[in-house]
Amino acid sequence: MFLLIIISSLVAVVSAGIYSEICGTRPAVRLQTRLFNGRTAATGAWPWIGRMVPRPPNWECMVVLVDEQYALTPVACGQQDDITSIVFGDTEIDGSSPNRQEATFQRVVTHPDYISLAQNDIAILKLDSPVIITDYVRPVCLSDIENESEAYDNCWIAGWGEINASPEFPQFLQEAPSGARSKKECQDSAKSHGAAYHPSLLCGLSGLDSEPHMCSYDFGAPMMCFSEDDRWYLVGQSIGYAGHCGNSTTLYSRTSYLQDYITDIINRLEDCSEPDMMCNEGDTCVLEEEICDGQETCPDGGDEIGCPGCFNDTCLNGGTCQDTSEGYLCLCAHGSSGKNCEIVDCGTSTIELTPGTPLNLTSPLYPENYPLDTTCEYTVSAPNGYKVLVEFLDFDLELGYDYFYINDSALSGDNAPNNYTSADDTLTIRFVSDTVYNFRGYLLRLSAIDVSGVNECEWKPCAFNGTCTDEEDGYSCECVDERLGRNCITPVDHCDAKDINIKDGSSYNLTSFYYNIGNVYGIQFGCKHIVTVPEGHHVRVEFIDVDLKLQYDALILDKQVYNNEDEFISDDNILEIVYRISTQANGFDLVLHDYIPMDGDECASEPCQNGGICIDKENGFSCKCRRGFLGRTCQEEKGLSPCGRNSYFCNNGRCVKASNVCDGRNHCGDGSDELNCKLSKLNNLSQIVDYYDCMKNDIPIKNQLFENTFLNQIFA
Repeated sequence: MFLLIIISSLVAVVSAGIYSEICGTRPAVRLQTRLFNGRTAATGAWPWIGRMVPRPPNWECMVVLVDEQYALTPVACGQQDDITSIVFGDTEIDGSSPNRQEATFQRVVTHPDYISLAQNDIAILKLDSPVIITDYVRPVCLSDIENESEAYDNCWIAGWGEINASPEFPQFLQEAPSGARSKKECQDSAKSHGAAYHPSLLCGLSGLDSEPHMCSYDFGAPMMCFSEDDRWYLVGQSIGYAGHCGNSTTLYSRTSYLQDYITDIINRLEDCSEPDMMCNEGDTCVLEEEICDGQETCPDGGDEIGCPGCFNDTCLNGGTCQDTSEGYLCLCAHGSSGKNCEIVDCGTSTIELTPGTPLNLTSPLYPENYPLDTTCEYTVSAPNGYKVLVEFLDFDLELGYDYFYINDSALSGDNAPNNYTSADDTLTIRFVSDTVYNFRGYLLRLSAIDVSGVNECEWKPCAFNGTCTDEEDGYSCECVDERLGRNCITPVDHCDAKDINIKDGSSYNLTSFYYNIGNVYGIQFGCKHIVTVPEGHHVRVEFIDVDLKLQYDALILDKQVYNNEDEFISDDNILEIVYRISTQANGFDLVLHDYIPMDGDECASEPCQNGGICIDKENGFSCKCRRGFLGRTCQEEKGLSPCGRNSYFCNNGRCVKASNVCDGRNHCGDGSDELNCKLSKLNNLSQIVDYYDCMKNDIPIKNQLFENTFLNQIFA
C-alpha cells in the first residue's frame, strides 16, 4: 500500500458552495468503501458517470459530471453530430431505472490547443438545464494532485466498452481496480522513442501480470481515485483509443493539468462578462475567442455580425468580399444575390418562343464561371407546327462531372453538336454542376422554326461521327462509337451488371468500358461494382493492366485509391470497386480471385513502406500511411486528388473544393474535410507522429471507426 500524499485541498469547480460539500460522495453505496474484484458496478456506485445516446457504432462515448450543469468528455465525443442526449443514473444500456435522468447539452467548448492522441483532449459540455442532484446523480471532484501514482492507492475505472477481445459489449456498467503509471514512466517511454511528452497525458496501467485496465473503445471512461477525505476524485478520462484487451497502456487526459482550464471556462460561461458576450436570446454565452471566428455560435449568428475581415468563401458564386466598418459586404456577380451571394438566378423556367424572334439562354453568371452545386431546369416551347432549334454558340463544362441535358441527351466537356432540333414543339433542358470545379458554361440560341422542306442534316446535328438522314418534318441519326440518343450524344452505359459474385475457387475478369480501344474523347462515366466471394474468403485483385489519366480517372478499391499496386486483398468477403474513366487512356484490366490466405502475422514482413503502420488482420493486413503517402503498402507519394486539381478527396469518395477544407463546415458529409484542422497548431508535425509511434506498441489499432476518425488526423 502506497503512502497517501495530499498536496492540496479539495478542488471543486462549481460556483455554488453546496456542490463542494457533496462532490465525489457515493451515498447509494456508502457501505461499500472499496469494491475488490468487482465487475458489474452496483447501482449508484459511480453517480457522476453518464453515456451519450445513441452510442456510435462499436464504441462508447462517456461523460463525467463535474457540476449540476457541466460535464467533461473527449473532444471526439463532443464532435458527434448525431448525439441526442446524455443518460445519468442508469447503469444498464437502454435501461429504465427510476433513477435515470436524461439531459441534452447546448454548448461544447473544445480546448484551443487540442491535438488528438497528443495533448489537451478535453471538451466541456454545458447542459441545457441542471440535473437533479440525487444519491444516484451527482458530480465528482476534480483532482489537482500531479503525482497520481504515489498519492492514490485506491483507484478504479469503469465503462461500457469491450470486456474481452471477441469483442463483446456489456449490458451493465463494468468496473475494475486500476491505477496510474508515474509521469516519469510516461516520459521515459516517450523519450526512448524520440517522442515529445505532453503533461496533459496520463498513462494507465498496462495490463501486465493480469492487471485490470481499460479494454477497448471506452471514450471518456474515467479513472477515479479515493482520497483520505472520503471523496472520489476524477484523475483522468480515457481519450482516443482506450487500449486493447491484451497488454496495453490506456491513455487518459490528466485532470490535474487541465483543472485550471476547466474551472476558467465554466466560470466564464456562468458569468459571461466582457470580453465574452451573451447572445441576444439571453442563454448562450460566447467566449472571447469564439467571437468573429467565422463560425456562428449564437442561434442568430450575432457573434459574427460586425466582424472585420473576410473569411474564405464568405462571398459565394464569384462574389467579391470587401471589409466594412460593420463587418463585410459581398459584391455579387450578375446572376446571384443574397448577403453572401448564395442565391443563384437561373432565369425563368418556362420559355415560349415566337417565330422570327430567337432568344439566348446562358448558364448562370455567364461568361463568368457558372456556380457550383447548382441545378437549372427549363421547358422550351414553340407554336404548333414549329420545332425548337438549339444552336450551341459556346459550350464549356467540366468533363464527366457537370452536365447539360437536352431531352434524352447528356452533354459534358466542350464537345456539342452544331445544332439540335426538337422532335416536336417542346423540349426540356436541365443543367447540373457539382461541388468541385466550374467552367465558363454555355451560350445557346433558341428559335422557333418551320422545318418543312428544310434539310436539317445540313446543320450536322449528329455528333461523334453519326450519320444523318433527312426525313419529312425531321431527321434521324445512325450512331457509331457506342453512342445513343437523338443526336448520338449519350455514350452507352456498360455498368448494367453492377454486382459480381465469384464462386469458390474461381476468378472473374473485369475491364473498364472502352478498355484498350483508343481515345474516345468526351466520354466519362462512373461505375460501381460490389464483388462478393464465399463467407470467410477474400477478394484478391490482380492488376493485368492499368492505364489512367491523371486528374481525370480514378480506380477506388474499398475507398482506397489505386496507385500502382502489385495486388490488392479485400478486408473481408465483399469488395467495393468504384471507377471513373474518361477513356482518354486505355483504362484497366483486372482479374478478381476468390482467395483464402493462410493466417499469420502478415505484418512480420514489414509490408508497409515509407513509415506506414501495419495493421495485422485475420487473413490479411492493411497499412495506415503517413501524410503524403498512399497505396496498399504506402508505396506511392500522394499526387493530385482523383477529383482533380484544387480539390479534396473525402474519405467517402466525394469531392469538394480545396477551399472548403477546415472552414468549420461538413462539406464531405462524413466530416473528413475537417479532421486535420487542429494539426496546424503543432509547431513540429513529426512530434505527433513520433509520439504515436511511442504509443503504438502499447495501443494496437483495431477498430475501423477509430482509424477513420482519429488516425487520419495524423496519417492521411
